[in-house]
Amino acid sequence: MHQKYQKQGLVIISVSLDDAEDRDSVKEAEDFLKKMKASFQNFLLEEKPEVWQKKLNAEAVPLVFVFNRQGQIEKKFMESPSHEVLEKLIEQLLRKSDKP
Repeated sequence: MHQKYQKQGLVIISVSLDDAEDRDSVKEAEDFLKKMKASFQNFLLEEKPEVWQKKLNAEAVPLVFVFNRQGQIEKKFMESPSHEVLEKLIEQLLRKSDKP
């Protein structure tokens, strides 16, 4: 999806919430991203769960946030949305942002 829409302005960022000190977890996350051929930026969050859970108003992962071009949250998924649902939302936002 990143490759398909990046020229229209789509930016995808993944954030791993794995314990940064747990090398096995970090390696597993890296291997997963390589397997999925992730072509977008990936970060490892180095905060304790209590911190990000409070900031994101979330209890569990996975979480998917979709932001508009103004940096506002358009949609928050408490579990992984289907590819179709996510793509439809992204297409709507890209069309909306193209209008004057």
